[in-house]
Amino acid sequence: QVDDECVARTATVWKERNPFFGEEVVLDVDTDFQELSVALYDHDRLTADHPLGFVTFSRLQLQTDQSLALDTWHPLTKLCRITSIGGEISVSLLLTESNGGLERLQVTVHRARDLLTESKADTYAVVEMDQAEHTTKKCKESRHPVWEETITLERIKMPKEFRIFVCSAKNIHGSNFLGEAIVSLATLEKDVERTSWYRLRPDPTDMVELRENQGSLRASIKFSHELVLPLVSYMKLTDYLLSSLQSISSTELGIVSLLESFLSDHTNGIQDREQLSRTLVRLFIGQAYCLKFLKHINHIEIMRAKDSSTLFRGNSLASKCTDQFMKIVGLRYLLETIKPVIDDVFREGKDCEIDPTKIVAKKGPEAIVAKNVEALSTYLNKLLTRIVQSQDRCPPIMRMAFKTLRTEVSANPALDVEAN
Repeated sequence: QVDDECVARTATVWKERNPFFGEEVVLDVDTDFQELSVALYDHDRLTADHPLGFVTFSRLQLQTDQSLALDTWHPLTKLCRITSIGGEISVSLLLTESNGGLERLQVTVHRARDLLTESKADTYAVVEMDQAEHTTKKCKESRHPVWEETITLERIKMPKEFRIFVCSAKNIHGSNFLGEAIVSLATLEKDVERTSWYRLRPDPTDMVELRENQGSLRASIKFSHELVLPLVSYMKLTDYLLSSLQSISSTELGIVSLLESFLSDHTNGIQDREQLSRTLVRLFIGQAYCLKFLKHINHIEIMRAKDSSTLFRGNSLASKCTDQFMKIVGLRYLLETIKPVIDDVFREGKDCEIDPTKIVAKKGPEAIVAKNVEALSTYLNKLLTRIVQSQDRCPPIMRMAFKTLRTEVSANPALDVEAN
C-alpha cells in the first residue's frame, strides 16, 4: 500500500509457512506520499483473507536508509486496534533567526483529516520538542478538526526532528491517543516556509510487543526521486550525444564509449546503469536514432566477447540498454502475446506444482504430480503456440534490431554461433 491505497499484490503461495514470492514491483508514487507498507495475508477461498502482519516504511526512511536496498528481514507487526490508526495532520514550518542569534521555528498546526475517532469527541494537537509540550485548543466534535494555531520555538540549535500527536478528549476521565507524526527538520531551509501533510502513526512503544512472534518479511526496497527539468534544459547534451553518434565509426565510439568505460569503474560511485540506459534509450527512440545507437553499443560488447555462452550476461551498458529497449518497445507485444494465458492460470487456479517434496498428500504424491504435469504442460503449450504465432505482432523496430544483432554476432568468429 502507498498511504491508504492498495497498489500491488503478489501471487498466492499455497500451503507454505515459509513462502517465497520472488516478485519485483515498480511503483510511480505521488511526490507528497507519506509511507509505504507491505502486508502479509493468509488467503481464504471461502471467507475474507486473514491478516498475518505488516511492515511500514516512512518516506523519510526510504530517502535516508540506504540499507533498505539490500535484502533484509523486517519484523512483521500484528494488525489490531492499536496499529489501525489513520488520518493526517497539516503543518507549516518556518525557520528564521531571532535578534539574539537563536534559531526560531514557527510551527503552524492547520488541521487534521480522517481521524479514527468518534464524531462527538473533542480533538486537540500537541507539539513536543525536547520534552516540552505545547497544546492547541480543542476542536469540538469533529473528525476533521481545524486549529490554525502558530507555536514559536527558540533554541540555540534546533533538533533534527520533533513530535506532534493528536488526542481526543471525550470526558473528564482522560484522553484517547489518535496518532503521532514525526516532523523532520533535516532538510528545512531558513526563511523558506514549508507546508506538508504528515501521516499519523501509532506510538512506537506500543508497537514493540506487537512484533513478537509475528514472523518476518524479507524484502529489498529502492527509492529514487528523479528531478526532470524542461526539455530545453537538455538540448545541448542531446545535440552532443546525437552528433557524437552520427560521427562515430567502428573504432571511434565517442561519448557513448566514454560512458561505458566510466560506468565500468565502480570507484566513481555510479552504479545505476539501468537508469542511465533507460534515459539513453528513450532519448534515441525519440530522435529516431535508437537502431543505430544499439548497433554501435552492442558492437563494442560483441567484439570483446570470447564465448557466446556469456554474451550479454553481464552488467554492461550494452546489455542494460538492450533490456530497456525491449521493455519500452515490446511491452504491449508481451502483454498481447502471453497475458491471456497468464490470466487463465490465475482464473482457473489449477495446481502446477511438480516438485514431490512440496506436495502434501495422504497417499503417494505420484498421481498428483502426474495431474499437475498435465496442467502445466497445457499452459506451456498454449504459451509456446501464441509465441510462435505472434511473428506478425512483433514490433518491426524490435525485429530490425535483433536482425542487426545476429549479423554482428555472426561476424565474430570467436563466438562460433552456429556450433552453439
